Amino acid sequence: MQGKAKVLPAGSGQNLRIFEEMEKSHTSRFWFLAVILVIPLVYSTETIDPAFTLRGILLAALTIVTIIATRKQPLRLSPILYIWCTYAAFNIISIFVAVNSGEAIYQASIVLLYGGWLFASMQIMTKEFRPLILRTIAILGFITSFISLFQFFDIGFTFIPSWGIPGGTMTTKNLMSSFLFLTLPATLYITIIEKKAWGIFGLLTLTMSVFVVLISQTRAVWVGSSVAGFVAVVFFVLSQRRSNLWKAFKSQIRNSAIVIAVCVIAIFVFNVAPRPGMNEATPTGRAGSIANYSSDASAQARMNVWKKSMKMFDGHPVFGVGPGNWKIALPGYGLGIFLPTIQDGSVQWTEAHNDFIQRLCESGAGGGLAFLAFFLYGIMLSIRSCWNKGNNPQEAILSILIGASICGFAVISFFDFPNARVEHSMLFMIWLSLIPFTKKRGHRENREFALPSYAAIVLTLPALLLTIEHFTAEHHEKDILEARISQDWEPVIVLCNSLYNHEFMTVDQLSTPILYYKAEAEFMQGNYDVALKDNLAALKDHPNHFFTLNNIATNYVKLGNFQASEVFYRRALAISPNFEESLLNLAAVYFNQKQYDSAYDCVRKCDTTQDGGRAKQIARALWGHH
Repeated sequence: MQGKAKVLPAGSGQNLRIFEEMEKSHTSRFWFLAVILVIPLVYSTETIDPAFTLRGILLAALTIVTIIATRKQPLRLSPILYIWCTYAAFNIISIFVAVNSGEAIYQASIVLLYGGWLFASMQIMTKEFRPLILRTIAILGFITSFISLFQFFDIGFTFIPSWGIPGGTMTTKNLMSSFLFLTLPATLYITIIEKKAWGIFGLLTLTMSVFVVLISQTRAVWVGSSVAGFVAVVFFVLSQRRSNLWKAFKSQIRNSAIVIAVCVIAIFVFNVAPRPGMNEATPTGRAGSIANYSSDASAQARMNVWKKSMKMFDGHPVFGVGPGNWKIALPGYGLGIFLPTIQDGSVQWTEAHNDFIQRLCESGAGGGLAFLAFFLYGIMLSIRSCWNKGNNPQEAILSILIGASICGFAVISFFDFPNARVEHSMLFMIWLSLIPFTKKRGHRENREFALPSYAAIVLTLPALLLTIEHFTAEHHEKDILEARISQDWEPVIVLCNSLYNHEFMTVDQLSTPILYYKAEAEFMQGNYDVALKDNLAALKDHPNHFFTLNNIATNYVKLGNFQASEVFYRRALAISPNFEESLLNLAAVYFNQKQYDSAYDCVRKCDTTQDGGRAKQIARALWGHH
C-alpha cells in the first residue's frame, strides 16, 4: 500500500526563515555587545594618540558589520538622522575651502562614521535588546571606575598611557570623567529597574563611578553632572507617570540618591581619598574655582582660545575653515596671549575645548547650528517621551535619564572636546538611538528599502580606510621621533617619504607637517637647497607652523639670502612674538649686518640670565657694539 505523502503545515517555510533570521540576529547582537565593551578599553602604545585611531577602526568595522546584519529588517529612522545628515553635508562642503584638504577629508569621514554608527545603532536597537545594551554600558562604567580607582591609589594599571591620573583608558582624566558620565544613565537605570544581582551591581557601579568622578576633580563634568541631576528632577516632576514611578521605584531612587550624597559628603567634607604627594587643589578648592572661573589659569587659557576661535569664525562665517583645520588656522590669529609653553611650541592646541565653537569655526554657521540642533532635538524627544502616557514606567525612567544626560553632555561639550573622541561619540549615539519614541517609526519590509543601509556602508568606508592609514602613519611617526632624538637623519627621510601623501596625509596628530621632519633631516645633512624646497612644501600644508617658518628663514641664511630670511623670521614672530629661537636667529642676522639696534630689540625680549645660553652670548656681543 502506497504511503501518503506528509504535508508540511502552511507557513512552515516562512517560520524556518524567521527562525534562521533570529539566530543570525542573536549572533550579530552578541558581537555588537562584545565590540562595544572592547572599544573603550583598547589602546596602542605605538601611536601618538594611544586611543583614537585603533578605536576608530573598530567602530567603523562594527558599524559596517551591524548594518550588513540588519539590512533586511524594517528601517528604524528618526529626524535626528536627518539633522546629522545636514551637519555632515556642511562638513563635506567645507572641505573645499580648507587650507589642508587632507585633514578636512579625514575629519569629514569621521563625521560620516558617527552618522553611520547612529544609523546602525537605530537598526539593531529593539525593546528586547535594550536591557542587554544597558547592562553592557553599566559594565563599562564598572571597568572604567575600577581601573581609575587602582590608578588613583597607585595599586595598578599605571602602565596604561595617560596624561593625568586617574585617566582610566581614556588618555586624560577629563576624558575619563566625561566617559564615566555617559555610562551613568545605564548604571542608574540598572540600579532603579533591575532586581537582585543586577540591581546590586548597579548600586556598586554607581558608588564607584560617582566617587571616581569626584576625585578626578574635572570641573566640566561636575557642572554637567549637576545640570543633569537638576534636569532629571524637573523631568521626573513633569512626567505624566510621576506618582506611579515613585510608587514603583521609591526605594531604588532613594538608595541612588543616598549613594550620591554619601560620595559628595565623603569627598568634600571628610576628604576620604587624599593622595600623598599630589599637587592638585582640594576638591573644595576646585569646586570654589568654578565660581571664580576667570581667575583660574586653565580657564583663562580656554577663554583666550575661545576669543581667537570667534575671530576665526568672524573671518569664515559661511563655510568655516574646514573640518580638522581649526588647529591649522589657530596660530595664524597670534599666540602672544598664551602661556610660554604654547608660545614656544612645547604645547600645541589641537582642540578648542569647546565642541560647539570648534564646529562653528570648522563648518560655518550652518554646521554649527546643525550640531547644536542635534542636542536640542534629542532633548525634545526625551521630553516628549516623558510626557507620553503610553510609555511604561521603565521607558519613562529611561527617557528621564537620557534627556538629563544629553543636557549634561552638552554642558561638558561646552568646556571640553568629548565629541571628538570615538568612545564618547559611540555612547552618545547609543543614547540617542535608545530614546523611546512616542510615535511608530516607519517600518518597511520591502528589500528595495535596503538602499539606505548600503548608502550608510558606503559613507562609513572612507573612515575605515583613512583611519587605518592614520594608524599606520602614527606607528611610523614614532620611529621618526626616535630617529630625530638619536640624530639618525637618513631613516627620517626614508620614513617621511613612505609616510607622506599629498592628498590625505600631510600633517601628524599634533598638526606638525610631515615634510617639516624631512626638511630638518636634509638641512642637518647639509642639503640646504633640497631642505628649502621641502620646507616651502611643508608651509603649504600648514601655513601657520612657526617652526617651519623659522627653518625656512634659517635655510635662506645658509644660502646667503638675508633679506628673505628676515621676512620669514618676522612671519614666525608675527605668530609667536616671544618665540626665542626666531628672536635670536633674527638678532644674529641683524648683528652680522651690523644693525645693532635692531638686534638689540630682538635680544632684549629673550632670557639673557642663563649662563652659557645663546641669548646671553649674543647679548654680550651686542653690548660691546651698542
